[in-house]
Amino acid sequence: MEAYTAGELDIVETGDLPFLNAILNGVDIVAIGTYSASVEDNALVVRDDADIQEFSDLAGKTVTVPFGTNIQPLLYEYLEAGGLTEDDVEIVNLSGNDEVNALVDGDVDAAVMWEPYVSSAAANDGITILADTSDFRTFVCPISSSSTYIAENTETVEKILRALSRASEWAEENKEEAAELTANYFGSDNTDAVLISLEKSNSSVPLTDEKIEALQLGADVCYQYGIISEEVDIEQYIDTQFTDALLEE
Repeated sequence: MEAYTAGELDIVETGDLPFLNAILNGVDIVAIGTYSASVEDNALVVRDDADIQEFSDLAGKTVTVPFGTNIQPLLYEYLEAGGLTEDDVEIVNLSGNDEVNALVDGDVDAAVMWEPYVSSAAANDGITILADTSDFRTFVCPISSSSTYIAENTETVEKILRALSRASEWAEENKEEAAELTANYFGSDNTDAVLISLEKSNSSVPLTDEKIEALQLGADVCYQYGIISEEVDIEQYIDTQFTDALLEE
C-alpha cells in the first residue's frame, strides 16, 4: 500500500484494513474485484498445553496477531465472544512465519492467523485450530486501483482482471497443481498447507453484492473496535463495471 500511495503501483491486492486506511488517508482508491473471500481462511490457533478450550480461556494468555491487517479486528471479535477485552490478554504483534514459530516454540499461547500459516502451525504436535470465522463473518480481500488509472486504462484493467479470473478458475479445477506452483514460487516445501488454503478460500474475482456487504461489515467492525477512526461507506469506493463484464462472459 505504501508503494501504491507513492505511485509505484497501479493495482494492488490487500486485506480490507489496508484498503480502509487508504480511504481514510485520502488516497484515490476503489475496489474493482477480489482475490479472496472465506470464512475458514482465518483462525484462532492455540497450544494444547495452554488449556484454551473456549474464547473465555484466553484470559491471561499471550496472543499474537499481525497489526494493520484485516485479522487484527478478528482478535477483538474472539475476545468479545468470550466476554473479554484486549486488557485481559497480552497481545504480541507478529506476522506470517513469525507467528507460526512463536506458537510452536511456546513463546505465545495462541495466534490469530491466516492460511497457509494456520495449517502450517496445526501440522505440529500440540497445536490445535480452535475456531475459524464461520460464526462471525466472511473476510473479503479486494483488488484495488485508482479512479484515475481506471479511467485512463480501462481496457488494460479489464484484461488484467480477466486474466486473474481465468487463473482463479484454473486453480479451482487444478488445486493440487496450483498448490505445488504456489509453494514453489514462495520457496516452501509445505505444499499440503497451501492446498488446504486453496480449498478453504474462494478466489473468484467478481465483486458481488455479497462481497460488498462483507466488506461493509468489515469496515463497521474495524470502526467498532477503534482500529479505524471514522465510519466508511464502502459503496462510495466500489467500481463494479469489470465485475459486470466478467459475469457476462
